[in-house]
Amino acid sequence: VVVSAMRGVNAEVTNPMVLEQIIAGMGEPLYGKEPPTGYPNTGDAWVSSSGLVSRMQFAQRLAGGRLPGVQVDWTSLTADGPAGLAAQLLHEPLSPATQGVVDTIPAQRTQEWAALVMGGPQFQKR
Repeated sequence: VVVSAMRGVNAEVTNPMVLEQIIAGMGEPLYGKEPPTGYPNTGDAWVSSSGLVSRMQFAQRLAGGRLPGVQVDWTSLTADGPAGLAAQLLHEPLSPATQGVVDTIPAQRTQEWAALVMGGPQFQKR
């Protein structure tokens, strides 16, 4: 999810160690899986209360500009509103449930709805 988010928002990363620490904190430290097959790519391997909270906290930190060494041009990404951000990150429209939540957030609070899109189930399943 961390790498997908970085790619999806066209982040400029000048300090990858911050991202490495986040990934390790999510239970998948780099080079920590001894079998050559790597970490499983299925939800049952990482879906848990703490795993989901970690992913949402990451999305909030990224959307809030609170990741040292990571720069994102949120102005261009959020110019077309949540629908434009969803197209960029999800390559599909927001689900009705996510759209309903995003619609409750005032338009000027782009960081909040950006975090919801990245921390939401549609982005998690990608």
